[in-house]
Amino acid sequence: MKPAHLICCLGVCVLAAVPGETAVPPGTEVQYYVNAGSEYQTVPVRRVRIVAGATERVGGRSYQWWEMTLEKPGPEAINVEGGPRVFGVRVLSERVPMTGPEGVGDVARYVYRPVDGGPIEYVNALTGRAALSEHSTFTRDFFPQPAEFSRYSAGFADTGRLFGHTLVRYPVRPFPSLSFENPRILRLREDLRIGWHVDAREDRDPSIPVEERHGQPLTREEYAELIEAGANYFHPPTAEAVEWVRDEPVYWNGPARFPDDFYRSNYAPTHFYIDEPAIRFGWDKGIPGQLPGPEAFANAVQMRVEGLQRPDRRMMGMAGIQDTGAMFPLLDPCPSWETFLWTASYQMAGGASALTYEGRYVRRGYGWAPELLLGEGLEGLDDRQQFDYFNSFLRGAARQWDREWGVSVYPEGDPALMVPAFIRAYDQGARNFWFWGGPGLEYTQRVRVLRGLKAHIETHPRPSSRRERNALAEAAIVLPAGFIPNENGIFGVPREARTPSGGSYADIAAAATFYGILYSRQGVEYDTVFHHPGLEKAGYRRLIRIGEDGSVDLSRSGLAPAAAESLRLEVEKRPDPDAVTGRVKQTAPRTLEEERPGIRGGAAPYGSPSQPDTAGAPVRPIPRAGALTIDGDLSDWTNARWVDISDEAHIQADNWLLELQLTVPEGAAELRPERAFGMQWDGINAQYRENYMLEGYHPDEVVVTSVEPGSAAAQAGIREGDVLLRIGSRNIRWAFELWGEIDRLKKNTGASVPVRIRRGGRDRHTGLSDLSGRFALAWDDRFLYVAADITDDVHAQTMAPLDFWMNDSLQIGLDPVLARTDGYGETGHEIGLALDGSGRTVAVRWAGRRGQTVGPMPNAPAAVRRVDGRTLYELAIPLDELTPLSPAMWDTVGLSLVVNDSDDGETRKARLELDPLAMTAGKRLSRFSLWRFQQPEGCQLRGAALFWERRCLRPGGAAELTLSAAGREGERFTVETQLSPADNPRARPVKASAEVKVASEPAAFLVKAPIVATPGRYRLAVTVKDEDGKTLAGESLPVYVYR
Repeated sequence: MKPAHLICCLGVCVLAAVPGETAVPPGTEVQYYVNAGSEYQTVPVRRVRIVAGATERVGGRSYQWWEMTLEKPGPEAINVEGGPRVFGVRVLSERVPMTGPEGVGDVARYVYRPVDGGPIEYVNALTGRAALSEHSTFTRDFFPQPAEFSRYSAGFADTGRLFGHTLVRYPVRPFPSLSFENPRILRLREDLRIGWHVDAREDRDPSIPVEERHGQPLTREEYAELIEAGANYFHPPTAEAVEWVRDEPVYWNGPARFPDDFYRSNYAPTHFYIDEPAIRFGWDKGIPGQLPGPEAFANAVQMRVEGLQRPDRRMMGMAGIQDTGAMFPLLDPCPSWETFLWTASYQMAGGASALTYEGRYVRRGYGWAPELLLGEGLEGLDDRQQFDYFNSFLRGAARQWDREWGVSVYPEGDPALMVPAFIRAYDQGARNFWFWGGPGLEYTQRVRVLRGLKAHIETHPRPSSRRERNALAEAAIVLPAGFIPNENGIFGVPREARTPSGGSYADIAAAATFYGILYSRQGVEYDTVFHHPGLEKAGYRRLIRIGEDGSVDLSRSGLAPAAAESLRLEVEKRPDPDAVTGRVKQTAPRTLEEERPGIRGGAAPYGSPSQPDTAGAPVRPIPRAGALTIDGDLSDWTNARWVDISDEAHIQADNWLLELQLTVPEGAAELRPERAFGMQWDGINAQYRENYMLEGYHPDEVVVTSVEPGSAAAQAGIREGDVLLRIGSRNIRWAFELWGEIDRLKKNTGASVPVRIRRGGRDRHTGLSDLSGRFALAWDDRFLYVAADITDDVHAQTMAPLDFWMNDSLQIGLDPVLARTDGYGETGHEIGLALDGSGRTVAVRWAGRRGQTVGPMPNAPAAVRRVDGRTLYELAIPLDELTPLSPAMWDTVGLSLVVNDSDDGETRKARLELDPLAMTAGKRLSRFSLWRFQQPEGCQLRGAALFWERRCLRPGGAAELTLSAAGREGERFTVETQLSPADNPRARPVKASAEVKVASEPAAFLVKAPIVATPGRYRLAVTVKDEDGKTLAGESLPVYVYR
């Protein structure tokens, strides 16, 4: 052979050894048998035929057509349905399958021919290119793949795999043919999922009362109407309903068969959603309430989603899925449907493919209540600020994690806001537009909203790709990592707590809310995100960075620096009698968990404050203090009026869990369940709760009402008053459920049955030596003094300050203005005292006014001593820590006290309560005892208190406060103010002052502070002084100027 010929041959050999680099000649055909990838399985397809077609230029690149025909097993195989047996696809892609390890590459056209219908071409309605299955491994698992080590001949591999089974090449033989000519075109909006979770309606017969309606499946005509109105995502419950939608340009998830329906590009196999992992999250029993920081909550939510998205929770469940060989039949992660949309980033970090917000859009409420953090004065906001605020968290998370996001509407929302909310989300890039499919949101309402959204979509095109849609924001508000905000603070920490860097969690959350409002008002598209390493590469042109110290870096925000031009002060007398007494509107509802210590629960109800009904209520005196030294030695409390709280009326005990073992007695099988084990029971109610001192019960729980002496129940240790939580392997929720479980267990004579109960803790209090005591109060011009002499046989305190209540400690609750509400609101206080695990005395604030730090109170002199089985508590609370408390104006206040007792340092076992359940079952200020400050003789006291009325304003508007004041007749108090830009340290503060004439009787004044300043965040300090220059009241909070 000549050298030239050798080189040529070598060249041919080299080309043959690199399959897939050139197109397969049109007309080339290859056939494969399919062998089961697992023993004892029946392959869903017996033979596969691939035929290469013509090449075609797409976008300047070469693509090639190919057809794949799949033949199902014939009647000779087992576990196989009869009927049509051949289906296939016709595809235009970069490469033909089985011609190289790279796979088919990009797909430009895609046609599917089912076994029972004509061909369908699936087209992306926005791009005109192929629309493929959304299943992430579709091209890998449902297009043939060559084995890594396979030989190739005539361009095709000899062996490979298809949906988990082995492909074995064999010579071309006769094969059933399919026609792909004249396909029906289904144009799919891949960027939209508009639908609901239940294809049903409840309102077909409007004469049926709403509470009695039940969902009825949609009819074929209703599906057609909904598709015409704009819906494109359905969940047909039956095979018949599937036939109504599967050949329409919509997505569907319903009864399906493997592998056929995966080749339908509009089949959406993934589960519709996981249900509210954040709002359903709760810490396990025993987890202390004081977390190390908000990051713990963020991590817990992320891990909760990881658990919900585990592979074993995402297994495919359609018919035929048992025969997948080596293919793991795993669905893709699904979206989260969630109310707490602020958690979107951490839910996506946990694996959620999207987060769809459960939108209950109203003017204020359901997550949109900026006044809770910013104060009053936001009347100028419009609906766009609400939509932008919510969507900023969703889109910001989707941009970081390259995921989808969406919104939904619920019947609790304002119907007038449903279409605008959807339109705004569409314009901002959302994919999911869902409806609550249950009672309340009527079918006709859904159709109305669908048509409103459709009309907007048809006239407002937007980017087709997810990355482009998620990158519409030019600005980002960046919170510290793990600092997930909500409408009233940061998750996982009290609103008024401080970060290790000294920042206020409340102010951090407020800053994110406010600067979002500023951006929205200026028409700037923004996201709200959390600091992460890839932030600088995320493509935002503007950034507002909020630090853990509460600072805000506006250097890259594009906003003008805040600067105050002028500040004035106007004071006028108010005729409002409620302002005179200091009883002001409560503007900040808080949850019981935030209000506690003691109880976890839902939002505390708020009614309108009213004059307290004090008729017949004893009013105890708070005497003037003598010379007191705060050292834990109570011998100098010589003139104290001690209040004893040792008797039965003041003793409360915490419930506790017990694990018992009950042995099924002989003869039980012959008895009725209520006699079989020798105990009677009933559904729990308020009377049982009071009788047996049960706390935190669920209304469906079951309580033991009697136990026969010597019975199986008695021998197991079960007592009257025990709540039965679990017996055997069954959790007990109601009385009949217990009846049925005992009826089953009684037949197993001699069996040992585990029983879990919750028991009232009264018997854990063993007498006066275990826990008893007394306390006293006193006051002077600087402090409110508290002393307690408590007998306690075992001292135990191992908790962090905000959890002191779980161990030995003292709690004091104060209602300075007799608001008598449920919850402390903006005027009440709760303060505690304990000897911690290191032997240090620590005073702690649990609740206070906006701006008062929750946590240790180093400025409150305190001492706790242990002496001969007694704990001596002594505390001096500065009066300026108890504002608006003013003994000079309001001599009567509400005050309650609790002494907590623990012996093991793990849980509280009992407590002494001045006012039973006033502070430990919520914060019920109406139950607080009344106390009156004894006034010094022959002395006219001076007093003042400030109440914020308006902290948000437009340029030229005014911040407002109510001043209540009393002094010598005709005396003039001075009100001084200073306004400082919070985020522009170079700007100078401005000041103003005014005088106000007071009288001996309390009067109320409206203090207005007109401000001329650029939009931004400021701090306004207000101080009230008497004629001698003594400070009587002071407040300092952020104020917000917006356009």
